[in-house]
Amino acid sequence: MFSSGGPLHPHQYFPNQLFIQGWLYEGLVSYGQDGEIQPALATSWLTEEIVGAGQRVTFTLREGVKFHDGSDFDCASVKLNFDHVLSESARQRHSWLGAVQAMEKWFCNEQGQFVVETNKRFYPLLQELTYIRPLTIAAPSSFANGADSHPELENSCNPGEAKWEGIEALEGFNCAGLSAPVGTGPFKFVSREINEDGTDKTVLFARHDEYWGAIPDIEFVKLETFENTALIEEALLSGDLDMALGIGPLSALQIQDLKFFHSDIVDVRHSDVLQHSLMVMNTNKEPTNDITVRQAIIHAVNKGRFIEEEFGGLEKPVDQVLPQTAPYCNVDLTPKWSYDPVKAELLACPVESGLSSGGIAGVTIACVAIVALVGFMVHMIRREKQGKPIFVTPSESAKGEQA
Repeated sequence: MFSSGGPLHPHQYFPNQLFIQGWLYEGLVSYGQDGEIQPALATSWLTEEIVGAGQRVTFTLREGVKFHDGSDFDCASVKLNFDHVLSESARQRHSWLGAVQAMEKWFCNEQGQFVVETNKRFYPLLQELTYIRPLTIAAPSSFANGADSHPELENSCNPGEAKWEGIEALEGFNCAGLSAPVGTGPFKFVSREINEDGTDKTVLFARHDEYWGAIPDIEFVKLETFENTALIEEALLSGDLDMALGIGPLSALQIQDLKFFHSDIVDVRHSDVLQHSLMVMNTNKEPTNDITVRQAIIHAVNKGRFIEEEFGGLEKPVDQVLPQTAPYCNVDLTPKWSYDPVKAELLACPVESGLSSGGIAGVTIACVAIVALVGFMVHMIRREKQGKPIFVTPSESAKGEQA
């Protein structure tokens, strides 16, 4: 359920909502079907090798693009945003990105093209530039001192966020923030109503009529907060709510009920797979430091039953880390670690596996823990979609695109 859009900041993580940042802001390139890198604010790019160093990527920028405030998009505005995200202090906040570590120089050439130079060959550079944050472009007018804003003394980061855990800002570094959420995206911010607890009651967005791409057919989008999923379902059935989107607004069972029993009122549609949930075992700690134990646990977990009971049959089991739609991942891996209690018991029997001679008992205990942790992870994913991740410090867990 939507609770807050956050500051609607293009360079920050929690509590900003990813989907809203995607409406408001754009980067140089975008991520297409099957991992294809597509033009966005850049229409084309040329990658060259730098002898004895890394690579140089020259981006030809799109002409005629307007920010939401009516100002013109140009190379100087791109450089301004990169300067602030990649300033000596602020870049530490984004160092989880390989691209941030690889980029050494960025500048506008005489032809008005934007040039990025890396200190090493870094294949995923373009892929990471497709991310919704942090290297997306805000209008210079929203910076503290406009186009002249100093990357260290007047950085775009939100006020009060000059320090992060494990990160010490340089002397004089100051988070001045952005005065307004102004980007080049297909929708622009209009207004918001705030609840007493500081969360958003409603947030209103309007179509960006000067958008360079396909102008949306929808004129206005209003996000609204509901106290629980039952009220959302009721609003959909009454016609007071036009759409509930994503993970969280409705439970899997509610979605199935609407699909099979209220199809005359509500149209239920499913997208292609956008993400999946993974449970990672700690291979440095007993008993899961033993590969036999890990294999036994995997064979002892009935994913199908869990998906049917907890996700209403809407999901499907996965057996690899990345989805098959990701580049180079459309392969059929073997062996298949499917549900097989007989294999689980056979694997659990040896005493040297770290389990007692009772065999499956130890695996059963581990499986109960795994199921509990999976439930916790589902809850965590839903909170992330709501802009409320459970882990909020870099030392405990990654944020934003790391999650």
